Amino acid sequence: MAVALLALVIALGGTAFAQTVLPRNSVGSRQLRTGAVTSSDIKDRTIRLSDISRNARSQLRGQRGPAGPPGPPGAGGTGTGTGAANLVVATTTNTVAAGEANGATATCPAGRRVTGGGARFDTGTDVSVRESYPSGSGNSTAWTVRVGDDDMTGTASYTVFAICAV
Repeated sequence: MAVALLALVIALGGTAFAQTVLPRNSVGSRQLRTGAVTSSDIKDRTIRLSDISRNARSQLRGQRGPAGPPGPPGAGGTGTGTGAANLVVATTTNTVAAGEANGATATCPAGRRVTGGGARFDTGTDVSVRESYPSGSGNSTAWTVRVGDDDMTGTASYTVFAICAV
């Protein structure tokens, strides 16, 4: 019993010594050993989001919740829109010699404007698109593609596509 009482006096005396001798806020992260502070040592609602590392914050995400109820149906269309039913794809083909680059343009039919485009390589092994863009006389009525053939052994062929709408 005497040993326990002596240990209690020493423990309380050490705490009192630290409280009276050490200046306020003099113990920081450099003085603390790893694992010395646990969640039960931290007062609730004292840690801010900015106190937590980005890596730790990324771990705070919970599971995805259930899907919500469906929304109301949208308004009906008038049936007079131009929509995807009126799309036309214009094409043109071309060849490019080994070690060369050139371009080709697919032009939309009269009264239509280009909405997108691209190219497909029909033959060749080391062929690449160098440029792909809408073109035409100021109102985007065509799609132009420049192609390069880096294969030094043969000619490559390609097709340019222009997606056109009213």
